[in-house]
Amino acid sequence: MDAISQLQQEIERYDADFRYYTGRAEHCRNEAALLREELAQERSRKRLEEAKALAAAILALDGLTGAEIEAAEHVMCSQSCSVPEIGRLRAIAINHSTATANVL
Repeated sequence: MDAISQLQQEIERYDADFRYYTGRAEHCRNEAALLREELAQERSRKRLEEAKALAAAILALDGLTGAEIEAAEHVMCSQSCSVPEIGRLRAIAINHSTATANVL
């Protein structure tokens, strides 16, 4: 085989490899994007479950203010929960655990 034919075959092979790996890279990029989205949804679902559990525990406490009850009930009825809402629930729980400890 002469050098020109050999070089043309190598070029064709590398071009074919390029097309294949470019396609694979695009496929992998799409799969990674789908997995990131699924991970975000799973984290959000878990965060909501934990927030609802905290809200349920708060609603079982005595001496809640109307605003505290409303904040906990809002989370219990929600399909999603924001970071500030979780922070509010934690603050309520901390305030009431501190108040209960002071009474004891």
